[in-house]
Amino acid sequence: MTCFANRIVSRVRWSARGVWVIGLSGFASLLVACAPVAVDQVPIEARADTRIMRAEPLEPSRSTQLLTTIMAAELALSRGALAQASNYYAQAARVSPDPRVSERAVQLALSLDNRPRTTRLLKRWLSLDADQFDARQLLAFNQLRSNQPDQALATLQAGMPRSQEAREAALASISRLFQDPSLPASVIDLMRSLYDGYPDSPAAALGLARVGLARERFDLAQQAVSAALDKRPEWTTAQLLQADLLRRTNQSKAALAAYQDVIQTSEPGVQTYLDAAQLAIDLDASASAQNMLSQAIEQHPERAQLRYVRAISWMLDDQVAAAEADFRWLLQRQPNNPRVLNALGYTLVDQTERIDEGHALIARAYALEPDNAAIIDSMGWAEFRQGRIDSALGYLRRAYEKAPDNAEIAAHLGEVLWVQGDKNAAKKVWADARERSPDDAVLLETLERLLP
Repeated sequence: MTCFANRIVSRVRWSARGVWVIGLSGFASLLVACAPVAVDQVPIEARADTRIMRAEPLEPSRSTQLLTTIMAAELALSRGALAQASNYYAQAARVSPDPRVSERAVQLALSLDNRPRTTRLLKRWLSLDADQFDARQLLAFNQLRSNQPDQALATLQAGMPRSQEAREAALASISRLFQDPSLPASVIDLMRSLYDGYPDSPAAALGLARVGLARERFDLAQQAVSAALDKRPEWTTAQLLQADLLRRTNQSKAALAAYQDVIQTSEPGVQTYLDAAQLAIDLDASASAQNMLSQAIEQHPERAQLRYVRAISWMLDDQVAAAEADFRWLLQRQPNNPRVLNALGYTLVDQTERIDEGHALIARAYALEPDNAAIIDSMGWAEFRQGRIDSALGYLRRAYEKAPDNAEIAAHLGEVLWVQGDKNAAKKVWADARERSPDDAVLLETLERLLP
């Protein structure tokens, strides 16, 4: 939804309570449709809004009352009284000819999940601006949440843009909104009806695929995304959804190949590279992950997440120097990032003889996040590598209590118990971990190294 406040961004601030507050100077542009103000007195940014210019001025008494109501609403917002502010804006929307007031009222009603009020206000908004598709799809969304799928479909169809370009954009917007898990299962039928109504539309097909995937209707999603690609074979968005569908259905190798095709033939966003790299790491194809991430870093050199994932990939591939270089790059920019401190520290403790240096980095991470199971585990492993068995055992027991399903923590705890002489306890921890995570690399390496 287009934010009302964003249209007067120079006059808007963010309150400490997390709500939009319009400065008093902003009321001039907000109420230009509500008061008899000459055009040459209207701020330039307001004059550019044709919807304002269409609005009929109110008589002075009603204009004053409207101004007072909106001021009361904004003051309520400044106090964090969201319900009160919503009440005031709902009152204002009933009489204001400015659709922006209705939009503002809708935002507040939505934030309170007041469905009846939201529906009324959306209808008011559309009565003032029938071409406003944001309002139309929100009304349909609200109708669907209220188990009115037929009304929702009619609402959408009544205002569907006539031009193909605008209609494709509208259908894409609907599909993104209607992936919401709070919607009833009838959303599938609604999206199918939209698709049937526009059988030549790639966006309608992709919308059905998106909702099908969100609902784990994988067969439906596959049919729909195939239809979208038949209509528009080079559509990157559809290709990525196809890759995501393959990943969700445990076809990891095919999914990775699909992601790689997109990367080779287009300029995807950062998230595509991250998804593809994670798949490659999961498939033990670390070299492929590193290549893709290096390509992404060339395009987005300042994106820290790309560096972090590549560093992890280097680390998993025992390329300590390369991993350390990426971690150091990150620490130069985020010196107090506990995740990076812990990852570099653990790498040095586990894979080098620079144990004291690694321990110091982990200790910094621990001071920042003392309840993080991964960091507690690293502390325990560092203590173990330094020969402090009892201290190590304390840390590792605590980490295991916090994350009993983490196979790597279980491997570390079991090894310390084993070295301490409590081999039965070690075997019990390992057996439980292996039952949950039979393919964990750290656990398997530990068992191979220690068990006869």
